[in-house]
Amino acid sequence: MRDYTYDRRTAAARALLDPSKPLEGNAVVYFGGDCDELDPESLDLHKGDVPVQVVIRYLEKHHKDGKAKPGHHPGEIEFHGTGWNGSAYSCVTKLKVEARK
Repeated sequence: MRDYTYDRRTAAARALLDPSKPLEGNAVVYFGGDCDELDPESLDLHKGDVPVQVVIRYLEKHHKDGKAKPGHHPGEIEFHGTGWNGSAYSCVTKLKVEARK
């Protein structure tokens, strides 16, 4: 019979963080997938990074014609861009930030 004890290190490593505040350690941010044009992606973050700002810079760099800004709710980003067929679109993607050791 296996012993399923609670491992605090694993739970701490998966703790969700506020995406609008500077990080106190390393983390990973997951975003995209909610929009038809944005693929699900993740980025590694380091101490002092603000996840929302890092993702905004990333989206604007990789989607040259797009503009991103913080959404109406904490942890959201609004993205406005042009699709592959030339039509304009906009979407909101939510950020999920998990702490890492």
